[in-house]
Amino acid sequence: MAKTKPTTTARKTAGVTQPHYEALQVNLHVSNPVNLIGEPGTGKTTVTNLIAQTNEWHIHTILPSIMEPQDIMGFPAVDGGVTTYAPLHWAVELAAQENALLFIDELSTAGPAMMKPCLRIIHERVVGEKKLGKGVRIVTAMNPVDSAVGGMDLPPALANRMCHVPWTQPGGTVASGLIGQWPATNPLNLDPEWEAHVPRYAAIVSAFLNRRPEFENSMPTGAQANKASGPWPSGRSWEMVVNLLAGCHGTNISAEGRLMLISGCVGEDAGLEFAGFEENVDLPDPEDILADPKKAELPERSDQTLAVVTAVSAAVTREVTPDRWVAALTYFGRLGEAGQLDVAALGVRNIAGFQSEVGDVEPPSNLEVLMPILKEIGLL
Repeated sequence: MAKTKPTTTARKTAGVTQPHYEALQVNLHVSNPVNLIGEPGTGKTTVTNLIAQTNEWHIHTILPSIMEPQDIMGFPAVDGGVTTYAPLHWAVELAAQENALLFIDELSTAGPAMMKPCLRIIHERVVGEKKLGKGVRIVTAMNPVDSAVGGMDLPPALANRMCHVPWTQPGGTVASGLIGQWPATNPLNLDPEWEAHVPRYAAIVSAFLNRRPEFENSMPTGAQANKASGPWPSGRSWEMVVNLLAGCHGTNISAEGRLMLISGCVGEDAGLEFAGFEENVDLPDPEDILADPKKAELPERSDQTLAVVTAVSAAVTREVTPDRWVAALTYFGRLGEAGQLDVAALGVRNIAGFQSEVGDVEPPSNLEVLMPILKEIGLL
């Protein structure tokens, strides 16, 4: 997947950190749906079009507020005695592209009848019955409800499908830009192999939710119900956090931009708590453990141990080879020898089902402490 390039250029000004630009870059990089929320005239549409132009992506813009449901679903047609829906020309064009961008503008002014088809477009990349590829990025934009023409709050089911990025322009941006000195944003050194980091962040999120289960699924209700039209914690939004953190792993993203990604998916309360937890959990990279399982450091805290075992298991299941499988078992055996039998057993169970894929390999000798478990699950 192509990297996103800088979104603006400058004549005299040096690159500056703008967290909302960073957050947009990362969302586009991992192809996560993103909603830009800002007052009229702050450049949401301009920047989105400029990104597509800079990256040479095909772009198509729709405004649900002036469309009818059939403009999304298409019209029924009979083919061979079977009724289906004829795909729309713009959806066909998008689906044919390796890299493209669908821009859904003025989302908060769309009526309920049009927000319903947007549910599937944003989450599943399906327009009517036409499936768009993962290379089609989806960006929506809206003004705050009180400054939009006929604006309304997003339904919780729609809001929970996107990362919400507050869109502002720093003071002086327009004044400088009008004389040709638009500020240049610092481009992020995004890793095209970002998915390799998913197991690490999945484990961190899992460890956090084990400690704070009240944040696992927590749609705002009662006096806080209005917040459900923005970011809030759910299984889906935590999965977005995992992918976005993997997408910016090892980059030069600012602390503000990183927190904007997290809070933009699960809300400010959960986002701040998770950020504090992640800063202190200090997990090793699972790939480092698999590279040298006999010397890898063993975690001291129970929450760290569970997270590490989860990460190592996920890394192995993502890419199963005999060497990686045995390396994981070797590390789990060391945990068992250190007295952490329950967590070690969990790791063994997580990868035991892949024995048929690795062939006839012998488990490492240090698994003796886990012998009863190994016999129970059929490894011995």
